[in-house]
Amino acid sequence: RQATVARSDSSTRSIWRLYPAQKQASEEEVCSAEQVEQSIIIEASAEDCFLAATRYEDYPKWAAGMKDVKVLEKRSDGLGVVVEFVMGIFGMTTRNKMKYEYRRPHSMNWHVTEGGIKELVGRYDFVPLGPERTKVVYKLRVEPGFPFPQLLKKATSRAVASAALNDLKRWTESKARAASVAITSSVSEESEENSEVSTEAVRHLVALC
Repeated sequence: RQATVARSDSSTRSIWRLYPAQKQASEEEVCSAEQVEQSIIIEASAEDCFLAATRYEDYPKWAAGMKDVKVLEKRSDGLGVVVEFVMGIFGMTTRNKMKYEYRRPHSMNWHVTEGGIKELVGRYDFVPLGPERTKVVYKLRVEPGFPFPQLLKKATSRAVASAALNDLKRWTESKARAASVAITSSVSEESEENSEVSTEAVRHLVALC
């Protein structure tokens, strides 16, 4: 029992970093036995997806089950290092602190350091498929720390991963569309201004003639 807990704690700190091929088989088995992995295509750049996923204060606006978020520690570039979430999971509301690491804009990974969940380890990978198209891969491992049927736990983890990806897709694409509309509107206004200037110049020339 103690060996299992120690190995799980070690994987929380290190196994999610970059998934190198040379990781020990025992760690890989523990990870694959408990991990849920899903992916989705988002019509936005990898950078836009990364920004949406790391702006934690916005989570209550779009993430299902997210009630409150506080960024407790930040890096010099503004990315959150320690974030406190009040969220609903496994049919209950819990308050948890997560610690984050980043490889911008390619990936972000996190694990719970304090709260009502015994173990939670997650990771987003942002894989560019084009200038405005990204495959987002979500990996999640959760151990609630209280009696819960294994089959139901797996199904709940899948549902959490699916909801997270679909919510992220809707939010990121809506922000990308809004930005696109703003740019188009700005270009249109500038074009109209240039057109008015050109028309006025023609009128002056006609008057001179």
